Amino acid sequence: MSSSSSAIYNLSQLMRALWGVGTPKQAAARAKVLVEILLCLLTAGWSRFVSETMDWITEFNWQWEQSRPPVAGWVKNEVAAFF
Repeated sequence: MSSSSSAIYNLSQLMRALWGVGTPKQAAARAKVLVEILLCLLTAGWSRFVSETMDWITEFNWQWEQSRPPVAGWVKNEVAAFF
């Protein structure tokens, strides 16, 4: 075995012991899968965030519309009493 072949073999054994993969190509493939999983989780989380935010805004608008007439009447009475 030549010295470069020995060095490559030793490097692959070191990589396998440290990271569980023996070649840079295997490491890249594993990283690609990890990135895809994280992207799916991020997309799902963002979709849920947007959905819940829209629900909150709808609920807030409904509550605001319900409370606006009494508040407007109260402000009108307070202004009239002030002047």
